[in-house]
Amino acid sequence: MDEAFDLDGVEDQLVPTLDTKPTLVFVHGAFSDGASWSAAVDHLGDHCAYRIFANPLRGVTGDGAALAALLRSIEGPIILIGHSYGGALLSEVGCATEAVKALVFVAGVAPEEGESFSDLAARFPGSALAEALARLPDGDAGLYVPEDSYGPVMAGDLPHADVLALARRQRPAHQAALRDPVGKPAWRTLPCWFIYGDADRSLPPALHQFMAHRAGAARVEVIAGGSHSLHVSHPRRVMRFVEHAAMAAEFPVPNLDP
Repeated sequence: MDEAFDLDGVEDQLVPTLDTKPTLVFVHGAFSDGASWSAAVDHLGDHCAYRIFANPLRGVTGDGAALAALLRSIEGPIILIGHSYGGALLSEVGCATEAVKALVFVAGVAPEEGESFSDLAARFPGSALAEALARLPDGDAGLYVPEDSYGPVMAGDLPHADVLALARRQRPAHQAALRDPVGKPAWRTLPCWFIYGDADRSLPPALHQFMAHRAGAARVEVIAGGSHSLHVSHPRRVMRFVEHAAMAAEFPVPNLDP
């Protein structure tokens, strides 16, 4: 059952409960890049080691294989954190190694078997992403969010200068990344945590609520006024949520609907 989780007033003293501190692996989404996690990991301190996966954004199968290879190269327990389309890769390969202990979806999709990012984005009203996308002129089926649409769709709670930086730094996504279905999702086996903003115009809040409930989320937090890029606009709050997931006293089995 979903549970609201308010970190306000929680002291930043997190004690690991695993025998070995986990490595946090961050997966960025489409129309973004690895540097989007920079502000968040600046709040990490020395609690845990971390890696930022350079998501190819070419399709779930290939992107997932690249992420799985990275996971297998890491010693010790792992917490996987995915933003937006990155959540599809958590679902696809989260069980690639037994070292992965939990999944954290940061405004991320959590597809069921056979579902794609695009399927979920269209499931509830309120997404402005599909209409905003433009195609690169090189014939490679690459998609991006134009500068004039980036703020309203992706980062409505950020200053204009920051929006421009994100828009100009984004890595286009091949349309296959958005359309490829995932296989048996890892969230059916692993505990998962969800954090999202109630002003997300890329993936509607109703969708996040639905996915968190369906996955039997251990914890859910909703950031008032948070956009799709809440890890950039609210980095400290997102990182505290991630750290509490990483340092959880126990990793409960998902409470899935029958």
